[in-house]
Amino acid sequence: MRLFAGCSGGACTGPGLRSSAVQLLAFRSMTYVIAMPCVDVMDKACVDECPIDCIYEGDRMLYIHPDECIDCGACEPACPVEAIFFEDDLPSEFSGYIAVNAGFFTSIGSPGGAPRGGPVAGDHPLVAALPLQADDGALA
Repeated sequence: MRLFAGCSGGACTGPGLRSSAVQLLAFRSMTYVIAMPCVDVMDKACVDECPIDCIYEGDRMLYIHPDECIDCGACEPACPVEAIFFEDDLPSEFSGYIAVNAGFFTSIGSPGGAPRGGPVAGDHPLVAALPLQADDGALA
């Protein structure tokens, strides 16, 4: 089990920082992580490949539930923008997305499988604060 710094009321802080707005979230370790290349793309090929529906849709990004994922890896090669990484292979510029994926589930908990009907709960505050990603028309 790993503790992640979380956000509350729109305020986000990282590990080691003090704030009354921080909640510690206990999830088992992430194995697969969806990172920034997914923001504003959300191709959803990974959702189709996931055998247990542990990939949830936010408004701008998809998220892997760390407690529901069975670590099968089917999602990783399905992603056309290479946004899914094995945790140990996550590029350093995306290291914050481990906490982003885990933190997304603070409000919805562990529903036991993603619904196929669209966004579940907005986005993690760090994703919501990102500028809109350029749409180059590569994926429609």
